[in-house]
Amino acid sequence: TSTDSSTSYSYHHLHKVQLELGLPHDATFGDTLDVCFKELLRAVTTVHRNNVVHRDIKPDNLLIDPLNHSFVLIDFGSAADMDPTSSKKNMLGFGGRIGLDDGNGDGVLIADNIVALSPIYAAPETFIKWDRAPLNFDTFSVGLIFCQLMFNLLDERMDAAFHQQLRQAGHDLDLWLERSLTSTLRPDGLDGALMYMGERPGLWKLVSEMLHPNQEVRKTSIGALRNFEQILYNMDNDDIAEKDLTFDGPYFTSVLSSLESCEISNTDEEIRKKIFEDLSYTADDTTIESRTQPNDFLILPRPLHFVATFERSVSLGLILSEPDEADENMDEDARLAWDRGIAGAQPGEVFIREIIEGGQAEEMGIFEIGDRIRSIAEIPFVSGGFGKVLDMLQAVPKNSKTVKIHFDRKPASIYYEKNKPATHSAKLIGQGAWSSKGMRTAQEDAIVLQEIGDRTNGDVVIAGVFDGHGGDAASKTASQLMPSLFANELSLGGGKGDQNITQALSSAWNDTCESYREGCTIYGECVADFDPIQGIILAGTGSKDLVAGTTASVVTFLNSLDGTDEVTILNCGDSRTLVVASSSGANVDHQLKNIPVIQFVTRDHAPKDKEEAERLLQGKEAGLGFSQPQCSVSRWWLKVGDYQYAISRSLEGIYATSKGIISTPDISKISLTGILNESELATIIIASDGLFEVMDDEEVGREVLKMRYSGMSAEENAKNMCNLAMKKRTSDNVSVIVLYFE
Repeated sequence: TSTDSSTSYSYHHLHKVQLELGLPHDATFGDTLDVCFKELLRAVTTVHRNNVVHRDIKPDNLLIDPLNHSFVLIDFGSAADMDPTSSKKNMLGFGGRIGLDDGNGDGVLIADNIVALSPIYAAPETFIKWDRAPLNFDTFSVGLIFCQLMFNLLDERMDAAFHQQLRQAGHDLDLWLERSLTSTLRPDGLDGALMYMGERPGLWKLVSEMLHPNQEVRKTSIGALRNFEQILYNMDNDDIAEKDLTFDGPYFTSVLSSLESCEISNTDEEIRKKIFEDLSYTADDTTIESRTQPNDFLILPRPLHFVATFERSVSLGLILSEPDEADENMDEDARLAWDRGIAGAQPGEVFIREIIEGGQAEEMGIFEIGDRIRSIAEIPFVSGGFGKVLDMLQAVPKNSKTVKIHFDRKPASIYYEKNKPATHSAKLIGQGAWSSKGMRTAQEDAIVLQEIGDRTNGDVVIAGVFDGHGGDAASKTASQLMPSLFANELSLGGGKGDQNITQALSSAWNDTCESYREGCTIYGECVADFDPIQGIILAGTGSKDLVAGTTASVVTFLNSLDGTDEVTILNCGDSRTLVVASSSGANVDHQLKNIPVIQFVTRDHAPKDKEEAERLLQGKEAGLGFSQPQCSVSRWWLKVGDYQYAISRSLEGIYATSKGIISTPDISKISLTGILNESELATIIIASDGLFEVMDDEEVGREVLKMRYSGMSAEENAKNMCNLAMKKRTSDNVSVIVLYFE
C-alpha cells in the first residue's frame, strides 16, 4: 500500500478495481474487497437460482459495471442446466438436462459432452453430477478468486501457484497458511489480507467452507452470500456481542494474535562472536570474513535457539511446567539445570521440566531441562502458561501430521583447555549427495560435488548446495558456472595452496553472480519458471517481474594423498554448512545423547540477524534505498516490490539486489586437523534450508554421526537425511551433501 502525498488516500493493489467499480476515491482496501466479494456472490447466486452451473468462473469472464458497482458474468459456453423441466430445454428441443459430462447423469462420461474448463479455477471434482451438488462447483471458483483478490495473487503466474499450493495442502486453508508462513519468498499481500480477515470474524471460516474439496459439504453460493452479509452487519454494529475471533478456528486466531510478534533475541549471534575470532584479509580487492577457532581453547557449542519437529500421533515425550512448578523429587543435576533455565523467567512462560525416557524428545537427543518454549507451529508463545501451550498444540491444522516447536535456552558455553599433540592431516574417506523435491511440484535446488585438478599433487574438491527460489534459473546457473570459474581462478593463481583456494572461491562466486545478473538483463531468461500450457508455476510463487534467486553454501579443500589441514566454506543466505564430530575416546552412544557434536556452523543471513539489520540500516542512511526488516506473522522479512523475502543475502536479480539483498558471502576457514586432534568421526554436512526447517543443527549432526557410526556410507547418509526431512513434513525441497573425514 502506498499513499499519494497530495491526498490522504491510500492506494492498494485493488485500487484500479476500486475506480472501475465507481467507488469513492477514499474507499479503503477493505471497502473494495467487501464490494468485490458481495458482487461476485450476487452474480453467481443469480445464475444458481435459475439452476444453472457456469463451470468457468474466472477473472477473464467477469466484466465490471461501474454504474451499478457490480460484476457481470459472461461466457456460458461451459455451463450446464440442472433443471430437467426447464422451458429452455423445451424450446431447444432437448428432453433432458443440458451440458452434463455424462449425458443422462448415469455416471458414464461421453467424450462429445466434456467441456473445456480452466484448470486454475476448476473445483477438485472436475466433472459435475446432477445428484451431487453440481452448483457448488462455482462456489469453489468464487472462493479462489476472492482469495486471489485478497492475497494479491491475480498475476497470471501467482493465480496458478495459489491453486497448486492449496491442492497440495489438501484444500485445507489453515494448512496452506501454515506452510506460507515458513516460506523464503511470499507475496506481499498476506499481511493486509490477514488484517482484513481479522476485522471480519467468521470470514476465514466461510472461505474455508467454500473451498472444501467435497462438493456436497461445500458452502452453497446462496448460503455464502447470506453469511457474508451477516458478517458485514456484525462488523458495522458495535452492539453485536458475537464479535468472537474464535469463529475462525483456533489456528487462525493464534495467527492473528502474532501478526506483529517476532523473535528479537540475538543471543546466539552474541555467543558466536565469543566463540569465533573474527579475522579479515584482502584478496583481489575483496574483503573476506574468516572465522577460525581460538588457539587456546576447544569449544563445544550448544544451540541456544532450535526447532524440533514432533509426530502429532505420539506424545512429545516432555513434561512441561511453568517456573513455579518445580518437582521436589528432582535429582541434584536436574535441579541445577532447572534453576539455571528459569532464572529471570516471567510468569506464564513454559519450560521443559523432564525428558521422558524412550519418548520422542529423548530420541532426538537435543533437549535439556530448562529449555523454554518460544513458538508452536510458527506462532510465537510468550506467556499464558501451560494451558495456552495445550490450546496452541490442539489448534495446529488438523491435516498436519507433525508440529514444529521452537525452543531457546540460557547460554552456558563450555571451554576446555586444548591439548596440543602432533598434528595429522584430515583425509576424505567418503562422500555422498542426495536431493528430493519433497512436496513441491518442481526441484529448485542444485548440487555440486566435483574434483578439480591433474591428480599430480592432489585435487581440489568443491562441494555445494544451491537453494533456488522463484524457479531454478539462478540455482542451475550457479551450479553449472561456478565450478568452471573456480577451476579457472585456481589455474590463474598458480597453485592449490589454502590461501589461493580461498581467493579463487571468492572470485568464482563474485563472477558467477555478475554473470547471472548480466544475463538476466540481456536475455530476460531469469524470470520465474512458468508453464503456460498447463497454467502452473513451477516455483512456489512468482510474477512477471520476479527474478529467480538462489542461496549458496559451498565447501572447498585440497584433497591430496597426505590429506588436508583445513577447509574453506563460502555461505550466502540460509543454506547451511555444519562441521560435526564426536569426542575422542567417548562412548559414542553416550556422546550422541549428551554432548554437543557441532564444531562449526555457518551464519544464516536473515533479516532478524543483528549484523544484517545494521548493514541494511546503514544502506538506507546512505541513500541506497535498502529495505528494512519488518515483522510479520512471527518472522522478519524484507519487502521487495510485491514480495517479502525471509533472507537478506542471496544471488538475486538487479532489483532485489538494489533493495539490499546482496550476494556478498561469509567465507570461513576451519581447521580439520585441529578438530581431529580432539575428536573422531569428523563430518561435514551441507544442506538447503528445507532440512533445517524441520530439524535443529544439533539434531542433524547427531543423526548423521549416528548413521556414520553404524557403518552407513556417506551417500546413504545423505539420502536418509532427505527422507527424514520428508517424514517430518518439510514443505521445501531438500538437498544434502555428506563428507566423511578421518
